[in-house]
Amino acid sequence: IKQYTEKDGLASNMTKCIIKDKANNIWVGTNRGICRFFKSTDGNYHISTLNMNVGLISNEVNQIIEYQQKLYFATNKGLGILNVLDFYNPDISIPVYIEEFFVNNIKMHGSQNHELSYDQNFIRISYKGVNVKSEGNVNYKYKLEGLDTNWTYSKNTYVQYTTLPAGKYKFVVYALNLHRKTSVNPSFIEFEIKKPYWKTWWFIIASIGLFFLVVSLMYRNRVSRIKQEEQEKTRIHKKITEAELKALRAQMNPHFMFNAINSIQNFILKNNSKSAQIYLTKFARLIRFVLENSKHQLILLTKEVAALELYIELEALRASFSFDYEIIMDDSLNAKNLFIPPLIIQPFIENAIIHGLIPLQERKGKLSVRFSRKGSVLKCEVEDNGIGINMAKAIKQKKLLYHKSMGMDVTKDRIALLNQQNNLLTNIIVLDKLSDGIPMGTIVEININLKNSPYD
Repeated sequence: IKQYTEKDGLASNMTKCIIKDKANNIWVGTNRGICRFFKSTDGNYHISTLNMNVGLISNEVNQIIEYQQKLYFATNKGLGILNVLDFYNPDISIPVYIEEFFVNNIKMHGSQNHELSYDQNFIRISYKGVNVKSEGNVNYKYKLEGLDTNWTYSKNTYVQYTTLPAGKYKFVVYALNLHRKTSVNPSFIEFEIKKPYWKTWWFIIASIGLFFLVVSLMYRNRVSRIKQEEQEKTRIHKKITEAELKALRAQMNPHFMFNAINSIQNFILKNNSKSAQIYLTKFARLIRFVLENSKHQLILLTKEVAALELYIELEALRASFSFDYEIIMDDSLNAKNLFIPPLIIQPFIENAIIHGLIPLQERKGKLSVRFSRKGSVLKCEVEDNGIGINMAKAIKQKKLLYHKSMGMDVTKDRIALLNQQNNLLTNIIVLDKLSDGIPMGTIVEININLKNSPYD
């Protein structure tokens, strides 16, 4: 004894009638349709159901008989007749047709081939399989060639595609019978979505041509600008070289050379050979320092300070040590690894000694040279307690002397050129020291921004 219930695939547990046909199929009438029991090759019974979805006039089946390969079944809505072969013959084919073709929600008419623009890419296709008995409950399989690689199975009678890319497409659809046998002939529709103009070959070629034209113009403009920059660099370098030569000549100006040699001669005449020897040695060392440092655009701060110290010693010796001097280096400087332009500071020290300290009579002169650093800025202060700027100018006018400092002018030109070439942003600040309105000397502040120095 075997029991079959809804768990085994029976349409309903409320069965009303049962028959067996000549093909050994067992038919069971229920309140939810007719169930067919058929024995497979493995000896087990399998159940399939026929109901209103496949053409029954009612699911409430009260009695069944089989006569000449037809089932006659009594229902609450009348007598129904079912051709068994129509439902269980695997060769029965359901024809299918494409009913409507929409593009951007607009119904299209005409042939099966449509040419669409790139923005006509919202597609909706309606189709239907013709099977009166199934009352429209048909399974379908479809594929959009050009987009899909696999078939899609569905009971829906429409499909839609959004934002389709440009290309050629063919929509193919089949209807399936109860044994999932496809239609003999599918229904299809073909359409092509054109590429946007910016993806067409002529636009791409034109764009490439325009791109190369722009690149060519940019290249020529860049080459021209580089040539101009190189010419400007050459011009600036030439000016810097000339300025450095002028600075060298200014630092060893005839006036200083004459005074130095005259001092040596004076020591010799006074039989002060020791002082003459010391002076001559320092003088030779200074000339060597100046010649060596003038070969480079940037030198170590320690070398520049050594040359400055020699120069101040010679001037102090020549002035019979009428002034004291000091050179102060801040501990945080790291002077052994710090590079600065040469021949920049000496003219300001020379100016302080000759025009500020030597004319001083009422007190002993003092010269202070201080180096410090704040961030990327190196600050050098040249301070003296001499007669001051205004008094020095008055003395020149009174003596009808107009001594234009060549070293100062050359230094200013060099600073301007260095700023233009290396963006060192060197600037000079000159201040008069006053006490109750009385001149007490001068302070010259030299600031060199080493942020862009390649040696910093």
